[in-house]
Amino acid sequence: MNYQESVNYIHSFTRFGSQLGLERMAKLLELMGNPHEKLKFVHIAGTNGKGSTAQFSTQILRNAGLKVGTYISPFVVDFRERFQINNEMIAEEEFRCLVEMIDPIVKQMSKQGMQVTEFEAITAIAMQFFCQNQCDIVCLEVGLGGRFDATNVIDTPEVAIITSISLDHVDILGDTIEKIASEKAGIIKEKTDVVTYPLQEVDAVAVFLERCALTQSTLILPNANAVTIIKSNIFGSEFIYDKEAYSIQLAGTHQIYNAVAVIEAMKILQRKGYPITLECIKKGLQLTTFPARFERMSEKPLIIVDGAHNKQAVLSLVETLDKLQVNKKIAIVGMMKDKDYQSAVEQIGSRCEWIITVPVNNPRAVDFVALAEVAKQYCNQVEPIDDYDKALQKALTFTDDNSAIIVCGSFYMASDMRKTINNWTRYQ
Repeated sequence: MNYQESVNYIHSFTRFGSQLGLERMAKLLELMGNPHEKLKFVHIAGTNGKGSTAQFSTQILRNAGLKVGTYISPFVVDFRERFQINNEMIAEEEFRCLVEMIDPIVKQMSKQGMQVTEFEAITAIAMQFFCQNQCDIVCLEVGLGGRFDATNVIDTPEVAIITSISLDHVDILGDTIEKIASEKAGIIKEKTDVVTYPLQEVDAVAVFLERCALTQSTLILPNANAVTIIKSNIFGSEFIYDKEAYSIQLAGTHQIYNAVAVIEAMKILQRKGYPITLECIKKGLQLTTFPARFERMSEKPLIIVDGAHNKQAVLSLVETLDKLQVNKKIAIVGMMKDKDYQSAVEQIGSRCEWIITVPVNNPRAVDFVALAEVAKQYCNQVEPIDDYDKALQKALTFTDDNSAIIVCGSFYMASDMRKTINNWTRYQ
C-alpha cells in the first residue's frame, strides 16, 4: 500500500474498543517486541493545554541537545504531525512501512477476538518509530482521559504533567471535575514525579494528592503567586517566574501558566541528570510556536485561527479577544455536537458583530445551520455558509484594516480553514 492507503487503513479501525482497559494495547506492543520499554517519557494529560505543553517541553529538550520524540493529537495540518522527532514529521515512506509491519499483528489479534482501535494502532506505530530512531526522550500526549488511554501502557515516566482540568468528554470521563481528574490521575504510577497546572481546580488537586499518596508519588503545584505578568497580547507574553524573566510567542495568559508547569517539569529532569540549563528553558519557551493556538495568519485584516473547542478553551480564547483593540470582530465557527457548543457560541457571539457558521468534516459535527440558530440568540448578524472559501470571502466583506476575523470551534475545522486562508494570503 502507498502512504495515503496506509492512512486510510488506519482510519478504518474502530474509534473506541468494545472493552475499556490496556490489555489490547499491551498485547499489541508485546507482539511488536515492546518498543516502549526502551524509551523514556514526559507523559502529558489534561483537558486543555496538552499540545502546547508538549511543544514547550519538546523545544526545551531539543535545545538541551537531546533527540526528542513528540506524540500529539489531534493533528492540525498533516496527519504525520502526530509523530515527530525534533519537530520533524515522520516521512511518508517510514509511516507506510510501519503500517505494513503492524498489519499482520493486528490481523492476528483480530482472529483472537481483540479488535485494535485506531488510537491504539497509531500509538503503537509511534512507539516503534521513536524506538527504532533511538530517541533520548519522548513527549507523550494522552489522547483521552489517562487511566485507560493507550499511552498509559508505559511504566513510570521521567516526569508527568497534568494540564488544566475542565468538563469535557463528560459522556466518557464523567460529569464532575473530580471524576475527570480521577481519570487523568491514572497516569500517576508508582513513585511518579508529577507537575500540575498552577491554576488547577482545587477539587482536581485533591484527587491528584490522593493518588500520589497511594502511589508514593510527588505532586508539584507551581506557585501562581510567583508569576508576575509584564505584558500579554496577541504577540505573546513576557513574565517573571521565581525571579527569572521569560518570554513566549503563544498568546493568552493561560499559556504563561502552561509554561510555568513545563519549567517545573524541566527542573525535575535537570535533577535527574538531563543536560537542561536555565538558558535551554528560556530559549525553548521563546521559540515555541504551534498552529491553531491563537495563530495569526494575516495582519491586515487580522485573521486568527484557534482550535478552542470546549468551555475552558473558549474562555481562554475570549479573554485574549477582549484585549484586541479593533473596531469589529467577525467569527467563523464550526463545532462538534459532543462539546458544549451552546456555551461556546454564547461567549463568542457576545463579543462579535458577525458570526458565520460552517460545517466541519467530521460525523460528530453540529449541523452548521442548526449552529447558526443557536448563534442568533447571542449575535444579531449570523449566517450559515456551507463552503469555506465563501465563508472567508463573506467575512472579508465585513472587514477593514482595523478588524479581526476569528476562526474557532474545532481543530478539524481549523485545519481545513488554515488551507483556505493560506490560499487567500498567497494572492494578496
